[in-house]
Amino acid sequence: MLLGADVFWQVLCPNNIFLGKNKPTLSKTKLGWLISGLIQTQHNINTVHCNHTITSHDIQLQNQLTKFFELETVPPCEPMSKEELDCEQSFIENTTRESNGRFVVTIPLKENPNKLGGSYEQALTRFLSLERRFQRDPLFK
Repeated sequence: MLLGADVFWQVLCPNNIFLGKNKPTLSKTKLGWLISGLIQTQHNINTVHCNHTITSHDIQLQNQLTKFFELETVPPCEPMSKEELDCEQSFIENTTRESNGRFVVTIPLKENPNKLGGSYEQALTRFLSLERRFQRDPLFK
């Protein structure tokens, strides 16, 4: 059913104030007083009029609506730094997915791994030493 503004509030709200034939109707709602209906114009054309008046209750409602829309609004994206762009590029270049669905990602390094030097042998020696200690001392393991 499609209702015009001159009939809509009569059906929806029981507490209406009728201003007369071909005049607006005042309706008390949870949002405050609404005025709707026919408006006589000098020219015989269809126009839409929208007016708003603010009360203390309306200000409270407006503040709540403002907070709601602030929470629901997606903040604008700020441009990424060079480091963030490099990270995105590294992810694209170094992340793959195996046939079983598992992701494979290489370790991202800021600098060339050659800068680590010849520490591999020393790290391997320490690792093997720890493994021998685990075998000798079950409590330590």
